[in-house]
Amino acid sequence: MNIRHPSLRVPKRKRQLKLGPAFFVLIGVVGSFFLAIIVFQQTRIERSSSVELSPLPSFATFLPEGAALSDAVLQIPDLPQPSYFFGYAQDGSARVGLVTWNKNHNQYAFGASPKLLSDDMKMEMVTRLSTQSLGDAGTSIILAEGPLTDGVTGVFVLLRQGNDLHFVSAVGSQGIARPAFFIRSTEAKHVDELRFEDVNADGRLEAVAVSKILRKNVVLSEMDSIYRWQDGQLVYDKDLSWAITTSKSLFPE
Repeated sequence: MNIRHPSLRVPKRKRQLKLGPAFFVLIGVVGSFFLAIIVFQQTRIERSSSVELSPLPSFATFLPEGAALSDAVLQIPDLPQPSYFFGYAQDGSARVGLVTWNKNHNQYAFGASPKLLSDDMKMEMVTRLSTQSLGDAGTSIILAEGPLTDGVTGVFVLLRQGNDLHFVSAVGSQGIARPAFFIRSTEAKHVDELRFEDVNADGRLEAVAVSKILRKNVVLSEMDSIYRWQDGQLVYDKDLSWAITTSKSLFPE
């Protein structure tokens, strides 16, 4: 009979926790996440501080002598410094002003669009301002809307470049480039609309100028003119325009 001496008992080994590469990757991801949150919160604080320190501009102080301020004002969103569009009229023609806070000079910088006129169409006053994203690498255009001399409503398309505003060119069916200008009207026999839709499913919005002929509120005919954004211009697309117009005539809603 074999008897083990107590001193010869082999002690049990403690299990050692093995930390694989996946554990250290997880720690790195979690650490990066919390670091990103801290940086983001700090950026928000800096941005909000700059906004709070810049006073709301008095738009009338930027106007040339004899100009009249309209009620159309639009704050440009998602910018670290406050920026605004506003409408005004000078010498019988409407314009759009742009003021942007310059933190280096601690004051607002002013820029203005050309007179809102095209051929024999002249806008008298801007009554509505809006921005329209085209989904093309962040491209955003400005729509200035107001009454024309003949009583209908017009829409001029502008583009911001620094502290200035410029006309967006529209290349028509004849290949001629003019300032982008569209009609919006609602009459008993004729309706003109301007919409922005992704008509060809390419992820970018096209300008759709719709003209309808009505009789007793029934659409007799509809023509859609499609303008796609290309190289900083709105370019008329003959094939898309024909396809959309034909589709609506064959399959009316």
